[in-house]
Amino acid sequence: MSAQNISDKLGHFIRITSVKKEASKKKYIIYYISEWEFDDRIRFLDLADAFGYTMNAKAQLRHAKAPDGSYAVISGHSRREVFA
Repeated sequence: MSAQNISDKLGHFIRITSVKKEASKKKYIIYYISEWEFDDRIRFLDLADAFGYTMNAKAQLRHAKAPDGSYAVISGHSRREVFA
């Protein structure tokens, strides 16, 4: 099950931009954008827990940033403009 599917089932209004596995550890980094322009990952800790449980690994959330360094938001989302 993908991180986006889990997020949708949990009722979160966020978009997963990428999921990266750390090479040396059983850990995944989930990059996302939301409708808020601040680091709001605490609101979605259940997503990290559920994804980690599904993948039998630890999962960490990171709010993706725009090229100017601000937090990316869904209203201005374009795959070219978001750096994870």
